[in-house]
Amino acid sequence: MKYIYFLFLLIICSCTKDNLHIQPPDPVQEPFNLSNGLGKKLENPYAVRNIKIALTHLQSKHGTSALAPELKPTHLLVRFLPKTYEDMLLLEADSTLYYDSVPYGYENSADLSYYQDPSIPKDQYTWQYAIVDYDYIFPQVHYEVLEELYRPQDEEDEIEALAYKVTRNHFNRS
Repeated sequence: MKYIYFLFLLIICSCTKDNLHIQPPDPVQEPFNLSNGLGKKLENPYAVRNIKIALTHLQSKHGTSALAPELKPTHLLVRFLPKTYEDMLLLEADSTLYYDSVPYGYENSADLSYYQDPSIPKDQYTWQYAIVDYDYIFPQVHYEVLEELYRPQDEEDEIEALAYKVTRNHFNRS
């Protein structure tokens, strides 16, 4: 009977909705740096320049010499630098935005869930990385575009696989 009661409490407690609590930066929290977790920087297979290289390889493989239509970026790799709690709330308010303090494009060998950029003081918010649609309307938070990306369509699997090969990354299409 105690087991059933415990199980019931566990289910009830786990079903409650978590409220969003954005905390200010913790100056005591130890920052991570490149030497303790991010690992090696990887070449981005979705960068427009790498997709173009993959297209060139694909054309030579099929014996076509016609130039591919101009590739237009579909997404942007960006990073936001929130200065205030209100800036963080603006990012959080956007239901289409998925961001992370851990920069994209690294091995992340320590499976980090948080990264404090060493160039930013520990008592300030760190960079928040995201991939957004090319026509994304940015909130009033400081940001930088790091790279233009092209996301291949479903029928462009071969291009995507070649882009991974060009960048020497492992291709795993799920």
